Amino acid sequence: MERPGLAALDRAQRGGSLRFRGRRPRRGSPVLGARSRRGGPLSRIPAVTAEPFPPPLAELLALDHRRLDDLFGRFLTAMGAKDTAAETAAIRRFDHALRLHTALEEEHLFPAVPGQKLVAAPGESDRERLFRELRLEHVQIREVSGMMARLLVEKNDVPGARALAGNLARRWDAHTTREEKEAYPLLTDLDPAGEAAVRDALGGQA
Repeated sequence: MERPGLAALDRAQRGGSLRFRGRRPRRGSPVLGARSRRGGPLSRIPAVTAEPFPPPLAELLALDHRRLDDLFGRFLTAMGAKDTAAETAAIRRFDHALRLHTALEEEHLFPAVPGQKLVAAPGESDRERLFRELRLEHVQIREVSGMMARLLVEKNDVPGARALAGNLARRWDAHTTREEKEAYPLLTDLDPAGEAAVRDALGGQA
């Protein structure tokens, strides 16, 4: 048995639609005129196309992390295959992309307090402390990545580079997890020019 309220509403809607279909619009009526007159008001309204909203900045930054994950994964794959040439090419690409990514964050997202690069400033807020610690982690990760690249490129020290791979993997994974969970949600008051610069840079990454 139908609920009375819904049944009444359904009958009213069906009756209204039948009555509308049974009426013939008179010549010159608004319905007929809107459909038939060329150059009328409706024909001059341009078609509206919905522009997609740009993705959140945090999403773009996380996607760049995944791109770097893939580059480092190529190094690990080459290491497993004992392909020294591929290892060297992969770690060089990762190291280069890492430096671009971290420099972008440090310039526009995690700026240092003037005169206090990696040292805690008096009265440092929780946000400032987090950003300072992330900048310090950038330095540490770049040091390990750069050392691996130098060992392979300059010294052909394959065992030495491979010995550092686990250290780099752990640091990078912990760092990106922290950024995505703790730091990126705080990026709600960025300078528009700075955010635009980050978006442009990330959009040009391949």
